[in-house]
Amino acid sequence: METTINLVLAQMQPILTCNQLKRLGEVLRFALTPREESSADLLRLFLTAKEVEGCSARTITYYESTIQRMITAVGKPYTQIESDDLRGYLAEYEAKRKTSKVTIDNIRRILSSFFS
Repeated sequence: METTINLVLAQMQPILTCNQLKRLGEVLRFALTPREESSADLLRLFLTAKEVEGCSARTITYYESTIQRMITAVGKPYTQIESDDLRGYLAEYEAKRKTSKVTIDNIRRILSSFFS
């Protein structure tokens, strides 16, 4: 990231003043620094969206518990979970709990909706 910022600053040096270059560097660092929303914020936003779509309180509670159970089992922040993590979780969930394909498909749909 720092290399990219320095490259941009070098290209802009003939055009901008010293203060403008300094400010551009600050803005680029801020804009390019990865920020992670907290897991709680992401889940809250998702559940709020589902409420707005008209899901019942019972459905919202089911969604929340399903996602919380997955995050506990996977052990990663939401933003770092990959498809393979979800596949492994669903396979393990099905094997441990001896659940039906319908249940697994429902969980898969909830997770798919959350991650989309």
